[in-house]
Amino acid sequence: MEHQPVNPNASDSARELLEKLYALRGKTILSAQHDYIGSGTRYNDQVAELVGRSPSIFGGDFSFTYCGEKPEAIHHCGPANLTEPGHGIDQWEYRPEKVFAPESPPQFLDVDLRDSRQALVERCIALHRAGRLITLMWHCPTPDKGDVSGNADLWSHGAFAEEKWQEVLTPGTKLHRQWEEQVDRMAVYLKQLQQADVPVLWRPYHEMNGGWFWWGNRSDFSRLWRQLYVRLTEVHDLNNLLWVWNPNAPRDTPGDEAGAYADCYPGGDVVDVLATDVYHNDYRDSHYTDLLELADGKPIALGEVGHLPEPDLLKQRPLWSWVMPWGGLLFRFNSEERIRETYSAIS
Repeated sequence: MEHQPVNPNASDSARELLEKLYALRGKTILSAQHDYIGSGTRYNDQVAELVGRSPSIFGGDFSFTYCGEKPEAIHHCGPANLTEPGHGIDQWEYRPEKVFAPESPPQFLDVDLRDSRQALVERCIALHRAGRLITLMWHCPTPDKGDVSGNADLWSHGAFAEEKWQEVLTPGTKLHRQWEEQVDRMAVYLKQLQQADVPVLWRPYHEMNGGWFWWGNRSDFSRLWRQLYVRLTEVHDLNNLLWVWNPNAPRDTPGDEAGAYADCYPGGDVVDVLATDVYHNDYRDSHYTDLLELADGKPIALGEVGHLPEPDLLKQRPLWSWVMPWGGLLFRFNSEERIRETYSAIS
C-alpha cells in the first residue's frame, strides 16, 4: 500500500482503512454521527430515518461515571451513569443560540461502566460487520480517580495541578502507575475489537489545546500522547488503531480559549489523521488551512461539530475526510432541512 500507518505493525484492516481515507481525499467527505455510551445507536438511527441512510461512521466513547453535586456541568460529555443529554429528535426545539443547556436536569442511573463499555464493543462489532466504520474516543477522569469523575476530575478547568501532571508522566510514581491501570482497563475493550478485526479511528485526549480537560493546555502534552501510544501499541500490542489527534478549533473567547494547533502537536510519527472540533458555527478559513498545513499531506477531519457546515462551505474545503456531529446537538443546532442539505453533499 502507498500510505503507511504510524504503527509499523498495523493490521491489514487498519492499513486498508487508512488507504481508503487517502483514496477518498478531495472526492468524498464521509458522514459520521456520535452516540453517547448510554444512547446505543439512537442518534445514528434518527439520522438514518431522516435522510434515508445511516452515517458512514459510527462514533462512540469509552466514557466514565460521574459522582458529584454538579452533573449539569458535565452532562454534555455523556457519562455512562447520567441520562443522555437530550431525548431525541422529536423533543428538541431548534434553538442555535442555546449551547450545552439540557432540556431537563440530568438524572443518575444505576449502571456498571464495565457493562456499558462491553455493550459499546459489541455494538461496534455488529455495526462494522454491517459495513460501518468506527471512531472511538475516551473521556477519562484524572488517573487518581480511575474511571469516576467528581466535579473537577475530568472537566477540570485547570484544577489538576502541574506537579500532578508531571507525576503522571514520570514512570515509577504513584500517579503514573494509576494512569497505567486506567489505560489497561480500557485497553481490554480495544483488544476485543482487534480480535474481531475491527479497525478503529482512535482519538484519545481530544481538545488538548483548550483548558477544560485535565490534559488540556499543557506545553508538553506530546509526552502524554506518546506515553499512551507506547502503552497501547508496544505493551498491549494493539495494531487495529489509526491514531487521530484531535484539538479544538483555536479561539480567543475569554475564559474559553483554545490555542494554536501547532502548540500541542505530538508529531507526524505518532499521528495518522488530524481532526478538529468546531462548535458555535465557527468555521473560519484558518481552522481548515492551518490544520492542512500542519498535517503535511495526512488526512484531516471534523472530529466533532454542533452546527453542520453548509454544503457550499464543504465544496470550498473538500479535503475534510469526515464530519461528525456530537450526539443530540445535531438535532438541536440544525434544522431537518439543513441536515438533509448537508447529507446531500457528503457520503
